Formats: sequence, C-alpha cells, structure tokens
Amino acid sequence: MDTAVSEAPRTLEYLTVQDMLWVNLQLTKKSNPFDYALLEEATYYQYGYGGSLDLIGQAAQFLTGFAKKQPFYGQADAATALIGCVAFLARNGQTLDLPAGEVKSWLERIT
Repeated sequence: MDTAVSEAPRTLEYLTVQDMLWVNLQLTKKSNPFDYALLEEATYYQYGYGGSLDLIGQAAQFLTGFAKKQPFYGQADAATALIGCVAFLARNGQTLDLPAGEVKSWLERIT
C-alpha cells in the first residue's frame, strides 16, 4: 500500500526586484527607465500576510498588482507581470498552461 502523502510547501520562493528588471530587459531588449519604489512595491505583490502559502492567490495578486503599478512607465509592464507570475508559479512547482493565442487577451485584461 502506498502511503506517500504530498505535503504542502512550508515556504514559497519569490522573485526579486533584480529578477523583474531582468524579465523586462529580456522582453524589451533594452534597459528601460523605471521608478525603483514602484518596482519594489510591485514585486512585493507576491507576498501574502503572515505565513501565507496561498500560491494561486498570491500569484493572481502579483499579476494584477504589478501590471497596475507600471514601474517601467508602460514599457511592457503587463508582459513583465505575466512572465513574472509564470516564473513565480514555476519556482513553486506549478505551471500555467496558457495557449499562445490567449496571451494577448490576458495582457489586455490585466491592464
């Protein structure tokens, strides 16, 4: 009898401000001006209060919050948020199966 039980993670892994700078650089192929305070605040949308392990809720909060803050002054902020969200999920063992044809629709909905 198999008694293995999948345990919930005890902590989540997060992206850094530098990670989000790199994502934006890779998307736009140039170094864009940014507001550091807004970038830091937008990146922190990944976190929940206390010892939260609500990965999906925190990922959703990160996706929408980052895009709305626009730390890169409109230079691929929504795309940066989407890729950041996908990376946050991946770092924590989850994937987002989003067909290529739906990416534009997602980006329009989060801005």
